[in-house]
Amino acid sequence: MANAFKNAVVVICGHGKPSSKRIRDALLTHIAPGSLIDHDKEKAHKSLVKAAKCTDEA
Repeated sequence: MANAFKNAVVVICGHGKPSSKRIRDALLTHIAPGSLIDHDKEKAHKSLVKAAKCTDEA
């Protein structure tokens, strides 16, 4: 994940394919409400978009 200044944000969230909960728990505190999340269509990202009250595009 990168922020508006294109600085990378890296968070370890376990091994293997991350679940919706692991993604949300790892990244939610790093995202401002209303942000645009550009992701790779991974279904688990939808939970993060909803929890952060963001918009998304894939």
